[in-house]
Amino acid sequence: MRFNNRKIVTLTVLTIVFLSSGEVLAGTQGRGKRSGAGRTAAKKSAPRQGSRETAPRQSATWNNFSGPDGDFTLDFPVKPTRLADEYVEDAVIKHYGAETADTYFDLNYQDLPIPADDPLYSAFGPRAEILRAERVSKDGSRVIGYRRVAPNISDMERWQATGQTDKYLHLLTRHIIDRGRLYVLGCSAKRINKEVDKSVCRRFFNSFRIVTPK
Repeated sequence: MRFNNRKIVTLTVLTIVFLSSGEVLAGTQGRGKRSGAGRTAAKKSAPRQGSRETAPRQSATWNNFSGPDGDFTLDFPVKPTRLADEYVEDAVIKHYGAETADTYFDLNYQDLPIPADDPLYSAFGPRAEILRAERVSKDGSRVIGYRRVAPNISDMERWQATGQTDKYLHLLTRHIIDRGRLYVLGCSAKRINKEVDKSVCRRFFNSFRIVTPK
């Protein structure tokens, strides 16, 4: 049975945006504690992988993408495509995607109804990673680990369930909250049960820059 891996990744990253919105807004519980800088989820065996294949070389020159409102820049290995917006209550989630021979790249962002004087305006709640891990595991996905990179930056790695028995996509995500705007970056292997090139994902994630105040 054939299934669209691109669609799985797109829906997954959009779902992450939905879940993360609630986690940010509900993050006031237990504010006195901070999540660890390198928390690791309970160990679960990774899907069995086939023989490793040599991935095509990435271009040395990446495309520098500027947000339509001039708020941020992000490097994609190829020119990204504007995908359909998603609407949640009064919020609009904007979505961009790109792909190479072996990797999917996704960017979603939306503005959250957080007052400027709220600590969560530019920082995640102390239990954000725990809540996110619990929720994304409900479909059978296997969370490998997560960490708080900075007060407003959170990473997660997991094997994303596809709905097919023993078939997973290796997915890395980075969440960034800045002045009430939530960004979610996704970097995933295109092939089932194959590890994504983490160095390429780090290149993608670390290229993100906030350039102007809103």
